[in-house]
Amino acid sequence: MGPKRTPDQIKTKFETRFDKKPNGCWEWNWTLFWDGYGVFYADIDGCKHVRAHRVSYALYVGPISKDLKILHKCNNSKCVNPDHLYMGTHADNMRDLRDAGSLKGENNPNFGIVCTEEKKIKISKGVIKQLKERREDGTSDRPN
Repeated sequence: MGPKRTPDQIKTKFETRFDKKPNGCWEWNWTLFWDGYGVFYADIDGCKHVRAHRVSYALYVGPISKDLKILHKCNNSKCVNPDHLYMGTHADNMRDLRDAGSLKGENNPNFGIVCTEEKKIKISKGVIKQLKERREDGTSDRPN
């Protein structure tokens, strides 16, 4: 494995992975997780596959509290514009989604989706391994 990249090298690479849209969103134009959030490949705090909006927040705003999530004001999961991001709890996220109408019926991104074997295969082994490790060591933000 090669040397770790410096913060400047990470930022330079990161800034080639999004397009600035007229609505102000910086839309991630690279690999996506199964749920539509951007994937940034870097060794950051021991994680190889990091959610791009979290990387953006850390690069442009500052450190992220381990017990908080990075939420989108714009409700665009591909957006990495730090002006559209803020720290909040899971309850804050659910309230924002409810208020935006994103959790109801056809507005819910998972409405009518059946998790087929084909979709399961798309989740990389590395992401699955990372999630298992985070659950085992207690750093996961998801319940067991």
